[in-house]
Amino acid sequence: MKNTTRRFTLIAGLAALLLSCGTTYKLTLDENHPADQAATVQFSVSFEVTKWNNIDIKEDLYGRRKLVSNKDETILTVPAGNNSITFDAAFIGQNVLGRAVSRRVHNITVQYDFEARKKYQIRTASIIPIRGDIELFIQLYDITARRPALLREWKL
Repeated sequence: MKNTTRRFTLIAGLAALLLSCGTTYKLTLDENHPADQAATVQFSVSFEVTKWNNIDIKEDLYGRRKLVSNKDETILTVPAGNNSITFDAAFIGQNVLGRAVSRRVHNITVQYDFEARKKYQIRTASIIPIRGDIELFIQLYDITARRPALLREWKL
């Protein structure tokens, strides 16, 4: 009986762990471009990338999924140089009273001149004042080195 209980607990634990994990979606946007002349752009959770340089890539990236989970991660390999990326993002935070505050913003476009062989990450940030409207930001980090470096910030 003890072995049956242990097996059940182990299987249930593994199933819960696997169900709680997100999916990583990866897409190389120009396969004819040499890899040493490309940059990697990683989107932290709560992003759904829709376009690259005004080309719809959503189905190529996510397949036919209707909604990307807030646990999913997206990684794009883009040619070095000027790139435009459009996405939807969820902003989640807490106000001073400890209440959850969330906003979903659609069709955010950022444009940046990415360098070859570098790794970047795009994140959300917010300032939730005591009074007034929440301030939303998109931040671009260089994560090539050990310590991420904030390169640019866009206020929405």
